[in-house]
Amino acid sequence: MNRDELMKFFLEEADEQLQLLEQEVLKLERDGGSDSTVQCIFRAAHTLKGSSAAMGFDAMKNLTHEMENVLDRIRGGKLKVGEPIVNALFLCLDQLNDFKRQIEEQGQCAGETGPLVQELRKLIAEEERPPTPVSEELDDPFDAEERKVLEEAKQEGFGGWAVRLRIAEACEMKMARAFILRNRIEECSKVIGMRPGLEQIDEESEGPLEIRYLIACLKERECLEQHLSAIMEGEPVELFELLDEKLRPLGARKESEPLRQEKQDGAGAPAADNDEALPAAVPVLPPVKADGEEPRKITGQSVRVDVERLENLMNLVGELVIDQTRIAQVGSILRDLVHADADDTMDEFDSIANHISRVVGELQESVMKTRMLPIEQLFNRFPRMIRDLAQKIGKPIDLVLEGRETELDRTVIEEIGDPLIHLLRNSADHGIEEREKRLAAGKPETGTIRLNALHQENQVVLTIEDDGAGIDADKIKQSALSKRLVTEAQAAQMSEQELIYLIFAPGFSTAKEISDISGRGVGMDIVRSHIEKLNGIIDVETKPGEGTKFTIKLPLTLAIMRGLLIRIHSSTYALPISSVAEIMRLPRREIHSIKGQMAVRIREQVLPLVWIHDHFNVPRPAVRGDDNVFIVIVGAAEKRIALVVDELVGNQEIVVKSMGSYVGKVDGISGATILGDGGVALILDITGIFGLSGRERGLPHDDLAG
Repeated sequence: MNRDELMKFFLEEADEQLQLLEQEVLKLERDGGSDSTVQCIFRAAHTLKGSSAAMGFDAMKNLTHEMENVLDRIRGGKLKVGEPIVNALFLCLDQLNDFKRQIEEQGQCAGETGPLVQELRKLIAEEERPPTPVSEELDDPFDAEERKVLEEAKQEGFGGWAVRLRIAEACEMKMARAFILRNRIEECSKVIGMRPGLEQIDEESEGPLEIRYLIACLKERECLEQHLSAIMEGEPVELFELLDEKLRPLGARKESEPLRQEKQDGAGAPAADNDEALPAAVPVLPPVKADGEEPRKITGQSVRVDVERLENLMNLVGELVIDQTRIAQVGSILRDLVHADADDTMDEFDSIANHISRVVGELQESVMKTRMLPIEQLFNRFPRMIRDLAQKIGKPIDLVLEGRETELDRTVIEEIGDPLIHLLRNSADHGIEEREKRLAAGKPETGTIRLNALHQENQVVLTIEDDGAGIDADKIKQSALSKRLVTEAQAAQMSEQELIYLIFAPGFSTAKEISDISGRGVGMDIVRSHIEKLNGIIDVETKPGEGTKFTIKLPLTLAIMRGLLIRIHSSTYALPISSVAEIMRLPRREIHSIKGQMAVRIREQVLPLVWIHDHFNVPRPAVRGDDNVFIVIVGAAEKRIALVVDELVGNQEIVVKSMGSYVGKVDGISGATILGDGGVALILDITGIFGLSGRERGLPHDDLAG
């Protein structure tokens, strides 16, 4: 394996470990340093140190080594978790992330870590304690689960033992030596626990390494001592037995006193174990967790696949979907052309076509699932961001994440990150009130921002909700007027909800001061443009004094979707079926004009109406007042609009193709697809269609007669 391949694997692992470290340090701050959390952080830091050392990135290795020193003292109860420690660990993570970016861009990393190292060493300098001398009783480092397994083994006739041994300082591979010793001990017993665990052993630590094993064994004590003495080659070993719920020594020896050895031919070599004393087989004991480690779960095998391969596979499946549609269409034509005596052949053709359709459908679903990722990996970025932001602005804020398991296309996940960051920062800075204001309003001191993800039909719905002050429509109105985003006449005609939607206008902001958090008026319009680019919609609900809720609806994938095919004049177009609310036929005379805007009345609701013919410069159909016209009602958030179409073709799976840089952005068009007959159908952009409704205003009334 060449260095490029190793670098790829290293960066993938480093990214995983850094994400895990950030999550666990946040948990460390909340739970005050539980054993499982500290152990998880220690393992991740140790893994990162080992991989960075193997790749030759000394700066990263040295910094993680210093982090391990702090974590080791927290784990040993010598250092108490507090804000200074958490902040120092986060600064180290920021530096490690910076190192990773340098490695991605330059293939190497460099940076000044001296101040960070000094800060870490300062935290532990005052907490250093001299090593505890060897006592006649062994401190019990094993947890309740391991003791429980040992008790169960004793009930089956096993002896419960604790072994303490030392690996000399001169040993250059202490981890490998500890692993070999464990395997040798398991030749005649079952190792239930080990302290420290293999992943916790520091090869660079000074002095001898003390290892403790908790074992269950059928051998007598003397035989066990002989076996231990043989594998330790004369190095000191201490053996303890579980008595009266404590680990007490049976003839424990001082460190300088060697174990009793059987002489063999006067050579002084340790005697070989008595084979007859060994059990034929050691019964399998229930697995237990290592130090602070959660019980291991059996998980399925997985493999990492390059994104480009998935994209290529998705394109090939898209071509199959197109060909599947064409086969069905050709089969329909052939059945009309062949004679009756060929019905059996056509039946066979239909059977093959149906089978291909089913296989392609299953293949499409499988490939789609390979592109789907839990949104958790996106959500994991936000707790740290909100924590740092809350400290900076001096507001206690609690971020609640729900629906982490919701799956979304990886492309959508990548694109939706920035809009969510804008909305979360907006909720923290503008939505959540200051501590004093919340207490005066009878609210909890700590503000809450809730981020939720869930599936709804073939969409994913994201909500960002806070329990802050809400949005003041009058304040929005005054700010928009002062920035000349609307005129006095326009503002007077706008409803409260329309005023609130002005927050998405380019350049809008209500912040009085410009900071690195807000105030430049470049946030919410970017959010809307990003979401519209993903064929999504955003809505906002607010109640003054109670809070604000943003709702984002996105397609599960941008590659393949179900579309409604419509015909306008001689061309076929596609509408995303997720945006279609209703289809109906209405008499031509029921189309009216209200202040120059064409509209229809459906179930006591007046909807604006758009003739797409006008936008694409094609003639409208010649219809009289009694003739029916096809109306397709499409929706975005709570808004609805009616489209006039000439014909409804049907609905089918469509493969979304980009218009490409040559054509560029076209108003009202989001892409194109290839139909079963090989023709191309443009996919209408619902958000753009809503923009067309405003441009239709001012049409003469006689145009309504068509």
